[in-house]
Amino acid sequence: MPLTQYARGQALQYAFTAAALTRPTAWYLSLHAGFPGDSGTAIANEFTSGAAAGYGRVSATLAFASNIISNTNAPSMTAGGTWPAATYLGIGDAASAGNLWAYSELSQGGATFFLAAAQFANPGSGYAANDTITLTGGGGAVLTVDSVATVNGVAGVPVTWHASAHGSVSAIPAAPLATTTSGAGTGATVLASWLQAPQSFQLNNTDSITWAAGAINLTVG
Repeated sequence: MPLTQYARGQALQYAFTAAALTRPTAWYLSLHAGFPGDSGTAIANEFTSGAAAGYGRVSATLAFASNIISNTNAPSMTAGGTWPAATYLGIGDAASAGNLWAYSELSQGGATFFLAAAQFANPGSGYAANDTITLTGGGGAVLTVDSVATVNGVAGVPVTWHASAHGSVSAIPAAPLATTTSGAGTGATVLASWLQAPQSFQLNNTDSITWAAGAINLTVG
């Protein structure tokens, strides 16, 4: 859970100068529909009571032990209507406005990865334009061949292609990936790059979310 620029600046001043800093007396959790920003002083994408009926920051009691800051209470939020999808959690020093000290992408117990880019470890042979090549173990990721050529006497080698389906996997599969195809081509194996998708959740009217004690952690090192 990274600290914002504001929080890092406060920590540096406390450690290396004689500046008289005002310590926050309370901490509050906030929900954000997108990246809240790293500055800490210009808080972005936070829910509002207009767009998320019943929304308001909730108090969190934090404690330090074994180089970890954790919540000791169980903060809870209850929706008064259908809320936007939340993708980030923030920790700030005021019930409204104030400064953001830390933030984190939300997790629902597991990451999701999508195909970001692909290249052939072995292009195989016998492919034709418009063939689809499905990545085995790629969660439905598919490449569509745009053009082929004869390379070093081997016909039907894919030259250009694009991802026509990006798939969805919970763990990045080992490379290279075997493939199947809609056409007559054989032998292609793929080196894939994967992008982790932000986690999110959405509360409907009267739904609630509670962070159990110890569920929120800021670590050192």
